[in-house]
Amino acid sequence: EPPRSKRLNARQKRDINRLLQKRYAHLQWEQGSGKTLAGYVMLKYRMQFQNVQYPVVLGTANSIDITWSDFLREQGEPYVRLTHPKDLARIRPGTFLLLTFEMLCRYAKSLRRLIGQRRKRTMLVFDEADNACNLSSQRTRAAQMVFGRLKYKLLMTGTATRNTIAELFSQIWILYNASYNCISTC
Repeated sequence: EPPRSKRLNARQKRDINRLLQKRYAHLQWEQGSGKTLAGYVMLKYRMQFQNVQYPVVLGTANSIDITWSDFLREQGEPYVRLTHPKDLARIRPGTFLLLTFEMLCRYAKSLRRLIGQRRKRTMLVFDEADNACNLSSQRTRAAQMVFGRLKYKLLMTGTATRNTIAELFSQIWILYNASYNCISTC
């Protein structure tokens, strides 16, 4: 069965065009507005034109199992869903790595070594980024440790903050890796 074709509407094209002009981006679209498609399009663009060879998708178990696995299968894309350390050896250039928060925390050291060697050719798409709302949580620290120094990052969420604006800071911290773009003078 041939891959199912999905098309971007004019607004999605405009927003993605703006996001592709930056190395780091935070996409906040509401549910059903095409965040998965936008993340996929950005990954494919960077793979084709900007030497990204290792696309990584990090998200909740539901978003990985239900959304991303099915979507990549429909598109005919090769992917590896990390469930065991042996899966790290199956990662090849052009193969999508699907990673849940639990697996990120469990294999953070191995992932850091693997991605550290390939960080200039790796792009992170962090789906449901609002789950990293506490700087001291294990998943936020693991995401920062493993993906902090990547050249390209995209954080996607439908709800940037659930309770207070302070929850947004940990997402910005992951995005900018405490660089001069993340300095707060408050």
